[in-house]
Amino acid sequence: MFSQQVQNNIPVTYLVFLHEGHWIQQPRDNIAWAAICEVFLAVHIQGAQAQSIGDDLWNADVEIRHDGGLAIKTTTTTAAPTTR
Repeated sequence: MFSQQVQNNIPVTYLVFLHEGHWIQQPRDNIAWAAICEVFLAVHIQGAQAQSIGDDLWNADVEIRHDGGLAIKTTTTTAAPTTR
């Protein structure tokens, strides 16, 4: 299904949470999931520029295997959060 969507130019974001099963249970992974979903919906439903994800991916065990045109610039997130 994923390959067919990509071949047909249907926006799809493919994430793999490395230490999760069928549910995302770790709080850090929940935050990352919500941030990526928010960006996807802002771009593909509202047609708007999404806010920066900022530190929401910090320390999440996620691989972004296809970003659906969201231009997320990381594959594994291990960088420490920025100070504000």
